Amino acid sequence: MYVNGDLTIRGILKGDVWVGYVANNKATASGGGVFIGAGTALIEDTFVYLNEANTPDPLGMGLASTALGGGVFVGNQVATATINRTKINNNLSTGTGGGVHIQDGGEGNGASVTLDHCPIYGNKARSMGAGVAVMKGTLNVVSSNIHHNDVEGNTTGWGGGVYVGERVTAASFFNSTIAANSAVTSGGGVWIEVPATGINPAITLDNTWVVGNTAAEQGGGIAVAWAEAGGSVALVLKGNTLIAHNTLTGIGSAGGGLYLGRGSLTLDGATFDTNEADWGDGVFAATGTQWFMGPGGVSYIDDIWYDE
Repeated sequence: MYVNGDLTIRGILKGDVWVGYVANNKATASGGGVFIGAGTALIEDTFVYLNEANTPDPLGMGLASTALGGGVFVGNQVATATINRTKINNNLSTGTGGGVHIQDGGEGNGASVTLDHCPIYGNKARSMGAGVAVMKGTLNVVSSNIHHNDVEGNTTGWGGGVYVGERVTAASFFNSTIAANSAVTSGGGVWIEVPATGINPAITLDNTWVVGNTAAEQGGGIAVAWAEAGGSVALVLKGNTLIAHNTLTGIGSAGGGLYLGRGSLTLDGATFDTNEADWGDGVFAATGTQWFMGPGGVSYIDDIWYDE
């Protein structure tokens, strides 16, 4: 489905339940299920599943795929996109954003995207953000379960559950779960890229569980990337947020629960429990990062904080 203007997709009433389907579609570029190019969008009470964005590599040369958004693609000219009570599962992108991809590019502030009461699971991507990839604008995740998504690149891949790109200005997760996702390289649950210069995003997890995710190098649960230059991430963990049972498998890995490469961390009601890495089972904080303690504090259970 390709739309370059305002869009509403709403399920029909079956008994006491609204149900709609976007399924078994394929695009050779972006938006395997739904491509939203501009305007405003509302998708609710719908199943988006078994769709595919697949850029062909006919000669088998292993070229990087430009496919974006196996389930849903939200373009850079979209003002707002709201997805309510919609199941996004078992979609594939051979590039970025297996379930949902929110695009960068062009002028403006990017889309404001809300995912509310959305199970997002079983999606795959070959590069970044198997569940959700947001490259620009803002993302608000409410009462949603992002689980069992997999970045399955041959050698590299980031953000099994969620990938937050360099031009994102804010992202929040409330009363949600990011669980059992995996990435080939780093950020098994969430990967947060170093922001572009002049962008200093607030990334907030409030009463959110990041549990049972896996990666190889950095941030089994959450990874904030390291770089010498760029903007600065302000990461806040609050309201009984749990970072638990996340695992890094590589030799010399850092930050089983959280890898903080750049910016600041505020702890205001967080628990780190039984995460695994070679350095900093709970938290690995790179040189130059800052941390602040809120009234909710932090608890460590069988975990270690490591300052570089």
